[in-house]
Order: sequence, then structure tokens, then C-alpha cells
Amino acid sequence: MAFLEPPAGVAFLHRLVLAAQFVITLVGAGGIRLVCLFLELSGLDQFVAASHGVQRKVTAAMEETVVGFGQEEQQRLAENMEPRQITVCEDETFHPAVCLVAIEPVSNFILLEQYADNRQAEAWTRSLAKAAADFFIEIVQSTGDEGRGLLHHVEVDLGAHHSPHVFHVQQELPKGTSGALASKTRQAERTVAEAPEQISAHQEAQADYHEAEDAERPQELAEQLAQAQEQEQMALQVLETAMAQQERARQAIQGISVAYHP
Repeated sequence: MAFLEPPAGVAFLHRLVLAAQFVITLVGAGGIRLVCLFLELSGLDQFVAASHGVQRKVTAAMEETVVGFGQEEQQRLAENMEPRQITVCEDETFHPAVCLVAIEPVSNFILLEQYADNRQAEAWTRSLAKAAADFFIEIVQSTGDEGRGLLHHVEVDLGAHHSPHVFHVQQELPKGTSGALASKTRQAERTVAEAPEQISAHQEAQADYHEAEDAERPQELAEQLAQAQEQEQMALQVLETAMAQQERARQAIQGISVAYHP
């Protein structure tokens, strides 16, 4: 590896190690130990310290540089930004403290990612106002859960429209449809299951009639058997219809996730 020793080789080595750090730890979130393993397997540990402690310092410095670059670019680009109305998707994460997150869904830009003492409306409004201060934007809609703090933040503090995220929409719809449709399907299944027993009973009655040679019941027994067979066909049709309705409802609810996407 003599080509790594001249200045050009050293510069290439620096670029290679930083690229491995960036891709593995920041883009792929693979962890520092994978960087150490990469250096060892590639033989680059002859030129670069491959211990976890050394590479952890490199990762920390890179993270600080990336954050600083992001802040600089945000200020630079915001100055020439055209005024626009936007939607934000807001939610809280916990790792381990409360972290308020707001993302502009069309560009996937993380507008807010801030730790807070709580997730009440005041904390949301204060944090988002600070995050959006550099931009010429008006938030006209927010998509999120049904938490009272978040609702107050959007509808009262921002004066924007709140749209529940797709989980809540899809969760509420089955409450009004799934139970009734499932009940119809179960009833139809029971009717279909009982139909063969009724047909069998009528067939046995006909057989008993032929053995007894009772001349008074042939027409009545034939009509009863025909009616039982007709009821079986109707029950099968009702079951097929009920199952089709259940499937259409399921597909319609699943389709909301596509139609609801910005």
C-alpha cells in the first residue's frame, strides 16, 4: 500500500475513511463497530487507528459538522425562499425524553426536532414557532394524532386545519362497519352449515315414505325437499354477498392510506 503514503494517498485515505464513517454511521445507522470492522478487514488498520474509542471521536466530530452545515444551509436557503403555505406532520417520540417532531411531507424536510419538557400545546407552539422563524411559510394544515395538546396547538394557536393521521381514520371506520358485516357473514355461514342437515332430513323422510308406501304425503315431501334445497342455494348466495361486502370494505379502508397521502 505504498500509494497511500504520499500526500495524494493520504488525502485519498482520509476521504475513504470519512466516507465509510458517513455511510455506515449516519446514512446506514450501522454503528461504530462496523467502521472498525471495515478498517480491519480492508487492511486499512495499518494506516488508521481502528479502535472503537478513536473512531467514536471521529463520528462525534462528523455529527457536529453535519449539524453545523445543516444550520448554515438552512439560513442561507431561507433568505431566498418564496412564501408558501405548507402542511406539517407532527408527532412526539420518546428516546428517552419527549421529542417534538414536525415534517413537511412533500419535501420530507424535518422542520422541527426538539426535546421538550412536555407535549402540551404551549410547548408545541413555542418550539414550532422557533423552528419556522427563518422561513417564509404559513402552516395551514397539520396531520397528527388526536392528543388534546396537539389539537389545541393546531386549531387554536396556529388557526390551522387538523387532519387526523391515517391510523385514526382507519381505526374509526371499522367501528361502524366491521361488526355489522362480520355478523351478517357469521349468520350466513351458520345458515349454510345447517342447510345440508335439513336437506338430509327431508331425504330420509322421503325414503321412509317409500318404505311405508304412504300415498298421502309424496307431493308434500317433494315440496319440502325442493324448498330446503332452494334455501341452501339462497344461503350460499347470501354468504357470498356478505363476504364480498366485507372484502370491499377492507379494500376501501386500506385504500385510504393511498388517497390520504399528500
